[in-house]
Amino acid sequence: MDVEGYEKLALKGLRRTLQAHRPIVEFELSVDPTSPVSIKNKDELTALFPEGYEFLVFSDKNDKLTGAYFLEPISEMIRFDRVQHFNVVGYPKEKKNGIPLKGPQL
Repeated sequence: MDVEGYEKLALKGLRRTLQAHRPIVEFELSVDPTSPVSIKNKDELTALFPEGYEFLVFSDKNDKLTGAYFLEPISEMIRFDRVQHFNVVGYPKEKKNGIPLKGPQL
């Protein structure tokens, strides 16, 4: 999901779907401390999802040429104090084993 900085509003609109179906969600998180619609911290992000969701971030070690990727815990990657963009995976804990933490390594 890429909604150009309106993640908070989009995720609020998905609340019932997230609760009922507990999907894995990949989205671009646009952090902008000056924006009134930007997610301001990890607690605010967590509150947009039902209980039991966790988050991973696509690492800066990814390689667009080969498709290699690495997912890392959100706490190691995201700061909310400056303008940045991250690709995030939100997933219910019960689906953790279905999340490949790294992609093809050529």
